[in-house]
Amino acid sequence: MNRHKYFIEDYARDVFDAVDMLLRDGKIDEAESIFHTFTTIIREIILLNDLIRKAESDGGD
Repeated sequence: MNRHKYFIEDYARDVFDAVDMLLRDGKIDEAESIFHTFTTIIREIILLNDLIRKAESDGGD
């Protein structure tokens, strides 16, 4: 899990840098779109992680 955590942290840093650049250039719609996509992906990762943990606790592999 730690390996995934660092990947997500690096990914988040890259996304925030991109959003910051877009905002500085006045490209608010593009920045909002990227940030929305990022938060959607993170939300899905969290849901998948919860499902995996539940399956493991129920005796699944």
